[in-house]
Amino acid sequence: MRAWLMSSYEGVEKLYLGDVPDPQPGPDQVLLRVRCAALNPADAFLAQGMYPVKPPLPHVLGRDGVGEVLAVGAGVATARVGQTVGILRGPTGIEAWGTFAEKAVVPAANIVRIPQGWSLEETAGAPLVFLTAWQALTQWSEPAAPPRPGSVLLVTGASGGVGTASVLLGKSMDQCVVALSRSAAKGVKLKDLGADFVLN
Repeated sequence: MRAWLMSSYEGVEKLYLGDVPDPQPGPDQVLLRVRCAALNPADAFLAQGMYPVKPPLPHVLGRDGVGEVLAVGAGVATARVGQTVGILRGPTGIEAWGTFAEKAVVPAANIVRIPQGWSLEETAGAPLVFLTAWQALTQWSEPAAPPRPGSVLLVTGASGGVGTASVLLGKSMDQCVVALSRSAAKGVKLKDLGADFVLN
């Protein structure tokens, strides 16, 4: 299969397209034909050696993605061949090779169904940014819980991935969302997404 290989910690600019053997699923794993993959800042940080984990090289980045199940390993009862699924958290793209390849092996515990009404691209691009935003919005109480309705949520860098996810989650939690963006065009989009106020 073809994969974008990382052979140094010199950044994503140094990735190169190469041929590697097809991966095979082990117990409790599924093999996916990757349909969509997302590039996140976490991938870029890992490629620069600025991430807590430094996998052996060569490595294949890509934490998020969507793929068609090609095969399942022993003990997998939650997926079937032909099903299209998303990837939610786990070692993919960090300790294990990721989604910047034609195929990827993923723990069955880390796959999810495509949410109703979501495109493959939305499903591939959402997990890391939405989970990061969720953690930021809920980690300030014990136990972790969303802020009280009517709270003011200030989102800096609101037009980025985590910022956009924060705006959407904040509105779903009945927050008054104040979004900061340097771009007037992106500010209009943030208003369309539900931000109550957009400031430059």
